Amino acid sequence: MVTTRDGKRRGRQIRMPNKGYPLVAANFIKKFSLRVNENDVIRDLKRIRAHCVKHGPQLTGEIGSIRDVSLYERLKKEFNGLMTSRMENPTVLRDKRNQRYTEHSINKEAVSMLNVIMKEYLIDHPVNDMTHLAIIYQTAQDCHDIVAYKPYVNRMFELFTGRFFRNLEQKHQVDESKINSGMLIDYWSQMWTKATEPPTGVERYTTELTSYAPMVGFPDRGEFETIIKHTDNWKSPGADGIFNYYIKWLTELHDILHRQTMKVALGEAPLEEWMCRGITYLFPKNDTPTSASQYRPITCMSNLYKITTKCVTEALQREIKIRGLLTENQMGTMRKVQGAKEHALANIAINAAHNCRLYSTWIDITKAFDSVDHVVLEHVIRRLKLPNWMTNFILDTIKRWTIDIRWHKECIIEGKKIERGILQGDSLSPLLFVLCMDPLSRRLRQLYPSVQIRTSDSREFGTNHLLYIDDLKLLAKDEDVMQKMTKETEEYLTHIGLIINRDKSATNSSRCADTARLLEGPRPTNTWVSRKRGTHR
Repeated sequence: MVTTRDGKRRGRQIRMPNKGYPLVAANFIKKFSLRVNENDVIRDLKRIRAHCVKHGPQLTGEIGSIRDVSLYERLKKEFNGLMTSRMENPTVLRDKRNQRYTEHSINKEAVSMLNVIMKEYLIDHPVNDMTHLAIIYQTAQDCHDIVAYKPYVNRMFELFTGRFFRNLEQKHQVDESKINSGMLIDYWSQMWTKATEPPTGVERYTTELTSYAPMVGFPDRGEFETIIKHTDNWKSPGADGIFNYYIKWLTELHDILHRQTMKVALGEAPLEEWMCRGITYLFPKNDTPTSASQYRPITCMSNLYKITTKCVTEALQREIKIRGLLTENQMGTMRKVQGAKEHALANIAINAAHNCRLYSTWIDITKAFDSVDHVVLEHVIRRLKLPNWMTNFILDTIKRWTIDIRWHKECIIEGKKIERGILQGDSLSPLLFVLCMDPLSRRLRQLYPSVQIRTSDSREFGTNHLLYIDDLKLLAKDEDVMQKMTKETEEYLTHIGLIINRDKSATNSSRCADTARLLEGPRPTNTWVSRKRGTHR
């Protein structure tokens, strides 16, 4: 043992023999048939050895070794063969779906080998666009499936968590005997279509803002790594079928992915049509659906698209925070805040402070995300004066949204263009929606009196509405004020293409009974809770 200057005892360091590095590098290149520069291998060897010497012998296991040469050769041959054939006629959209794996069933050695294989492939085949990059990911997934798939592994809970709990809660088999594909096609083909009359009047709710300097830029390499790190490994992929696990762990592609994503966002490379194409699955809302409207659409977008929009969302949220583009009433997209619970507690405190004698109206919007007019959305985005690259990317993305609608395993509508509404399925969509709702929130704050409450530190807190994405509750001491606020809300929602669902809305003011359902009996003496997101009304 050797004692170092800091008093720590380490194992004796073995010196590399003379000309040892070139010999090891040459043997390594020959053994694995690599086409890499010998000096690059020597540099990597020295870096790994220095790292292990610095951190102690316990980290020597970090040095990867390819023990199964036959498996490596098999993967390499399969990967190169598939890439050659696929690049002759490059296409990303496909019906094939790769397998999902648990932590124990994934072949991590094969994934490490694929990293080495791709590094060699990229020397002679540099990536110039997202289509080429997506095909590489797809080919890597296919190669891994060949060597790793085991058909009888119990993996429902880890890989299909949502389906697992749905099966636990589902006491009866869903009866869809009264539904056929024709009914669904007739109903859903009318969704997301352009309004017959263009919206008017939204201009009086918005004001032209000035741009803010310095401009917010695209996330850097470190921030990009954090975004990839927090993706779910086996989240349902979109039309390209690429899982986040391979995006996360095929690290040789991270630099290329960051570069290509940044080019697409900044407008230096085209936004591919396949990236904006989603798969929408129709799930019944109850056990015995009798009409097509009793189905809930769930859209799965490409994970490469979601990573791109997540980067834009990160930049947009910084812009919003710096310039204060959202009112504090909107808690739906606020970071590190549980918005629904925050509003529930605020609602309880406000009503308790006023002995539950406030007038209130709770507004429910029919298909809120699916009904926002694109003319309004574009107007709202432009008047915010966001950085040019951000505005251009958002508006270009909106124009390219397309979905394939599936019922069970059947594609009933293919290539449905989204001409109205905000396509859900990524982190950007809720942010776009709350930006459309913000002019209403500002107008309510500006024109109508607030309900005041004193906090524990003797400060005054006042508000006249609580807003969580599309859940809106209006509060007022005076019934006349409540009536005006309700009408103001109804007018604004009509201007942007939204419709209030009267049956699911509620009020304790008789003057608002034409907009929301009037509560029966005497005025409530305590708060009551909506099942939707736990919002207190």
